[in-house]
Amino acid sequence: MKTAMYALVLILLAGLSSCVAKPLGEGEPCNKHGLCAEGLVCNAVANICEAAQSLYCRPGDTRGCGTSEGECMSGVQACDTDGTWGGCGGSGYVGPEEEDCDGLDNDCDGRTDEVEELRAPTCSLTEGVCRGSIQSCGGDKGWQDCTQDAYADHATSNGKVYEAAETLCDGLDNDCDGFTDEMEHMQPPECENQRGVCAGAIMICAGTGGWAACTASEYDAHDGNYESLETLCDRQDNDCDGETDEITANSVEHCGECGNPCTGSYTECVGGFCHNPDGDSVHCGYSKGSKDRGEMCFVAGGIFTVGCSNGDQDCPEESQPAHDVTLSAYYIDRHEVTNRQYKTYLDDNPDSPAPACSNGSSVWNETSRNYTAGVGEQPVVCVTHEQTLAYCTWAGKSLPTEAQWEAAARGLGSATYPWGEDAPSCDVAVMNNDVDACGEEGADSVLDVCSRPVEHNGNPYDLCDMGGNAWEWVADWYAPYTADLQADPSGPESGDYRIWRGGAWNESAPRNFTGFFRRPAPADAATTTNGFRCAIFPVQIEIR
Repeated sequence: MKTAMYALVLILLAGLSSCVAKPLGEGEPCNKHGLCAEGLVCNAVANICEAAQSLYCRPGDTRGCGTSEGECMSGVQACDTDGTWGGCGGSGYVGPEEEDCDGLDNDCDGRTDEVEELRAPTCSLTEGVCRGSIQSCGGDKGWQDCTQDAYADHATSNGKVYEAAETLCDGLDNDCDGFTDEMEHMQPPECENQRGVCAGAIMICAGTGGWAACTASEYDAHDGNYESLETLCDRQDNDCDGETDEITANSVEHCGECGNPCTGSYTECVGGFCHNPDGDSVHCGYSKGSKDRGEMCFVAGGIFTVGCSNGDQDCPEESQPAHDVTLSAYYIDRHEVTNRQYKTYLDDNPDSPAPACSNGSSVWNETSRNYTAGVGEQPVVCVTHEQTLAYCTWAGKSLPTEAQWEAAARGLGSATYPWGEDAPSCDVAVMNNDVDACGEEGADSVLDVCSRPVEHNGNPYDLCDMGGNAWEWVADWYAPYTADLQADPSGPESGDYRIWRGGAWNESAPRNFTGFFRRPAPADAATTTNGFRCAIFPVQIEIR
């Protein structure tokens, strides 16, 4: 019985011992059941355990306070009349301050000039790629301005390049002086063409686009004697094509210029061309003063029949009635304007848009304003009527009138087709023959101008592709024909449609290739099938 009672007492004592609270440490919350550790008392106001001496003091007592770590100096606390300790102070006392860049431990935490606590000033260069760079702390030397290496590191961290003297063409202020792409420190690459008066010409910095390919403007700025089309007889290669004064029987200003008079049967000089005044033969050459160096052919004046009559082969209503027109002499491009020629125009006119197709992919890149390699001698297509007018004006020419175009296509004999009376075939026209797409060439695009041999061409003025390859814009508005005899007609002053002439690579119907067929078209049409050629009107021909 006693043994059992004793065991019970032991069990109760063990349970009581497990309920005794663990003494609380300094700063831990206390209550009426809590027991602060030795040397600590419970602050009933703050409900935490604190050192006994920090709560209670006798007025007049003093004690040491603060720390002598870093720049701090310990001080003295005095007990106030209310029995609490006053602030730390006394002679020589120095408390912690905000950390500064001076090589000292100002905040007395055992560390010196800790970067995360400092507010660094900006570097002296605050423009361009240096913007946002900050000075480094030099300890007892204070804040140190950025070095070139520091600027370079800052720029690199932002994906840019710092240079003490700017040499990069990148649209950035690399030397941080407030100016972008200063040419005086750069070494621009040479222009692609270094022949003739273009030798020494350098590229212009285009900012973020880098060095820009040279245009006629750069060559002209380099040497005032530069000409996109050489007209000067000055013993210089003015157009930078590797030839000097190439004013021959097949170039501008050839009549008597630079020792090249008209010779043989081509004795008369008209509009810069030599031709035979006593025969039907004509001479084709480069147009006088034109910028595109387009080869042109002479069409003597006279009375031509345009249109067709009911009963003629494939004569559509819109081409009736056949009627006579009187035309003054003029020149017309031997072939359709090419992509290469149009590129020269775009280089001279940076605000003019590149050709853009409405019915298929273009060989032109609208951003770079250049064409795909290998198509330079193909007719430029996907051009509106307005674009063709602008080009011809720039070249010093005009679009041919409808009457001029038809007279050049058919001649005085008013042939059905530009090559005569034979039906269209792949021998004489770039077309779709509905059989094998004209063999290996394919009928899916234009081909190089004058790809059909001259001996098969048959045109009385030696003109190429007046039938096939690309439809061609003419100057006139569309309107029904009248039977009245007209002199140098230019068509109505306004209308709903302009006119295409000559057929195209995707056509197979014989009617489309006749010299009289007229196809009305919206003025803003720009397809893979329509191009143009230019002419020089009588008022622009100089006879001497």
